[in-house]
Amino acid sequence: MKRFFIALGFLTIFPVKSDPQIRENDYGASLLYFPLVGLLIGLVLAAAAFILSPLNPMIRSALIILFSVMLTGALHLDGFADTCDGFYGKHPKEKILEIMRDSHIGTMAVIGLVILLLLKFSLIAGIKDSILIKVLVLAAVFSRWAQGLGLYQRRLCA
Repeated sequence: MKRFFIALGFLTIFPVKSDPQIRENDYGASLLYFPLVGLLIGLVLAAAAFILSPLNPMIRSALIILFSVMLTGALHLDGFADTCDGFYGKHPKEKILEIMRDSHIGTMAVIGLVILLLLKFSLIAGIKDSILIKVLVLAAVFSRWAQGLGLYQRRLCA
């Protein structure tokens, strides 16, 4: 159960009490629980979509994105912004890593975030009401599964 809570604490803003008995391999093993945490995130977003269903699709889409960002603590957006700043500046590898560690946000990060959020907004707004809830749940599960798979594959290839 502690590995599930490690994953929950990493992927969401839910306060999870730290277990003093956590070993280093528990962090890697928590990857198995990423899809389950994704399911919880997806269910929360699906519930929000259901509650917001009487609203205009544009407003509903914006609020779903807002709930997603709040629920995850914008972890994915922060990483995406760092990536935009690091890779779109034509710098050597050492400088890219330094830029990505910097807590400040640059022009490329702002542009990237605006485009990403606009894309998410338009995609969510374009989903038929009849399948929106299913799409939100499946997208949250599969995206967290893909994160775990990517990290696991990287470990195998390193």
